[in-house]
Amino acid sequence: MSFVSILGYFMLFIIIFAVLALSVQYYMGSKKNKIVLDTEYPPADYMLNKGLLCPDWWDASVQNNQVTCTNSRNLVVNSKGQNCYSGSGSNSVTFPLITNWPITSKSELETRLKSRCEWIDQCGSTQNTKGSWMALNNVCPLLSF
Repeated sequence: MSFVSILGYFMLFIIIFAVLALSVQYYMGSKKNKIVLDTEYPPADYMLNKGLLCPDWWDASVQNNQVTCTNSRNLVVNSKGQNCYSGSGSNSVTFPLITNWPITSKSELETRLKSRCEWIDQCGSTQNTKGSWMALNNVCPLLSF
């Protein structure tokens, strides 16, 4: 076997190795960039059992299709014209219970979600902030009542 034929086989081996390495790199890169979410975020069970119930850090109790949210940590709530509690001297507010998510009915949006969005808009910790309700802070601005 001559030196030229050995050099030819060596070059062929390097070319095949390079093609394989580039193919693997392309395959791994294309898989990394394809992220598919099979579920909505946040998931419906989280929204129904936690996210939709009460503002952040408030305690919830459900009774008779109503959710009573209690500010047991005495978080600052500064009303912008709306009474942010259910009554004078109260530290709780009541909302209608939401039983399915996402809400697709316009009437249910208006009766069940509107009061929560109004609370967010009117009951922040200062006159210039909105109430903290992470599950709904991005939903309410998309709605027009």
